[in-house]
Amino acid sequence: MKHVVLWCSTLFFFQFIGPSECLAQEQKQTIIEVKIVSNTGGHKVRVDTNRNIYVLNSRKHNIMVLTPAFKVIRRIGGFGQGPGEFNMPWDFDIDKLNRLWVVDYFNTRIQVLDTDGTSIAVFPVNRSVQSVTCLSSGEVLINNAGEGRLYSKIDIQGNILESFGVKKEIPWLDPMIEKSDLKSGKKKVLYDSYPILLNSSLIRSDDMDNIYLLYQYIPVLRKFNPKGEMIYDVTPEAQRIEQKIKENQNIVRRNILEGALGSGVIFQDIAISPKSGRIFAVPTVPVMIIFDNSGEKIDEIEFVEEETGRPLWPLGICRHIDHQWIGVNDSATFVFRILE
Repeated sequence: MKHVVLWCSTLFFFQFIGPSECLAQEQKQTIIEVKIVSNTGGHKVRVDTNRNIYVLNSRKHNIMVLTPAFKVIRRIGGFGQGPGEFNMPWDFDIDKLNRLWVVDYFNTRIQVLDTDGTSIAVFPVNRSVQSVTCLSSGEVLINNAGEGRLYSKIDIQGNILESFGVKKEIPWLDPMIEKSDLKSGKKKVLYDSYPILLNSSLIRSDDMDNIYLLYQYIPVLRKFNPKGEMIYDVTPEAQRIEQKIKENQNIVRRNILEGALGSGVIFQDIAISPKSGRIFAVPTVPVMIIFDNSGEKIDEIEFVEEETGRPLWPLGICRHIDHQWIGVNDSATFVFRILE
């Protein structure tokens, strides 16, 4: 049986700022065991109260439903604009009534479905809404940077009940944007919308209904209590990044407008461990980055399938049972265990 342990890497934004102090010698190694359990691929994964597994595939515009034993039992959705159809579904979550809340991105709407795929509610949202989370209280939150706040509480008709969080201001990015010499009309649109891009985030909640916002394009992690009061706002290595921006203005300008600060890496998913409160973040590189419950980065885990030694690139993760977690990528569903 192959165990994969922490490896010291300069991926993520550390790739841009250069090798930092290596964490491996100071921290406890996290060991994982990885096993492919289904050829069902996707980009997000969730589990209902009956332990059935739902795998969202953005490119195929559907959600595949698997039993707790990882047998496919049905497909929800397909390409289209009608009820129960999707056009690039981007994110989803399952509430305590086992209703699926799906961000139907290019249809600019959220659909609420039952576990058979029957449409319960459909309502429009703006294009900035990319992520949704269902709280244990039954409330539902969406990221909503385009409305001037970071996230909002909504009802099943799509009414915004309350909004929280102030848009992130990045002082060490403002001079870079202001000095941008982009002139083409196409790029100017992206230039004008950079505050929305910078505040684009993945929203998740823990068992205590604390809220976590992991920014997709910059190295920022925020945590809020159930009342919407911020607990912490962490920008790892901010001073070193700021210095590199001063030294490499043109490089950073190009990268931030193309996708992500420094490395071209964005975050795909985030999950919170109910046992330790650790935060597991999945970027667009074949690792999982782990933060402790204070928001400090403590680990990076490489995913390698134990039987073949083949590296796996996780795109979405969620907890299944106890120490067992589920991950998905374009071609497979796999399980892994984290010894915390």
